Amino acid sequence: MYVIVDWHMLDPGDPHHNLARAKTFFTEIAQRHGSKTNLLYEIANEPSGVSWSRIKSYAEQLVPVIRAKDPETPVLVGTRAWSSFGVSEGATESEVVSSPVNAANIMYTFHFYAYSHRDEYLKTLSRAADKLPVFVTEFGTQNYAGEGSDDFTMTQKYLDLMASKKISWVNWNFSDDERSGAVFKTGTCDKGGPGPAPDRSSPPASGSATGSGRRTTSGLLTRAPPRGRYVPLARPAARRASTPAARKSQAVGPRAHGALRRAPVELAAGPRGPPRGENRT
Repeated sequence: MYVIVDWHMLDPGDPHHNLARAKTFFTEIAQRHGSKTNLLYEIANEPSGVSWSRIKSYAEQLVPVIRAKDPETPVLVGTRAWSSFGVSEGATESEVVSSPVNAANIMYTFHFYAYSHRDEYLKTLSRAADKLPVFVTEFGTQNYAGEGSDDFTMTQKYLDLMASKKISWVNWNFSDDERSGAVFKTGTCDKGGPGPAPDRSSPPASGSATGSGRRTTSGLLTRAPPRGRYVPLARPAARRASTPAARKSQAVGPRAHGALRRAPVELAAGPRGPPRGENRT
């Protein structure tokens, strides 16, 4: 299983507001877990109300702090306007393409909710993925609050695009809460959970613990066909130095985003707090 360590920020939308705290937090996480091959750092969940240059400045101050403890693990950088590449505030991915973050082993995040985010967002994701390493770290089949009616037709367009361009994604949310964004039907957890890990060699039987009996329609769509096998992130051929000081002297070039795009990761995020547009916890 992959773990995304998510610095979850929403209000204020300027990541610089908590830069000092983020440095302390990620220093500790990188020191403890940086040697693991199933880890990713998401350093600003959904910046909003700030320019791309402001977000870029934040990333270029925080990434070196992480690299001092962990020179290899991919870092996921949130994009403008709730990680929409600026679309939700009238911009496009071009501002990131023309002025990328000056750091190696990074990816840029994109979030969408199919009922709310239509063709303009889909086209933006497509264009961005042609020029940048992109990870969809949050999406849902419903509206931007993770509830309301599902739009499976639009969701399938996104899923097809992500499959064709090998874009990794995370679906919100892996829970049995009352909203339509939940993967499991309400009460599943009280009944002992969704059951044992499924046999991925064949589709689950209808009504089984791991099949349609406990999954919502949204949960079934994002699970089928069975996918999401764990593929360890590629590491450089050279062995990692044994001490932090020695590791800091090693030259580590770009590698992570290529590995991720060749072997997409498909995960599910847990439930979040009060409904609020494009937020994940």
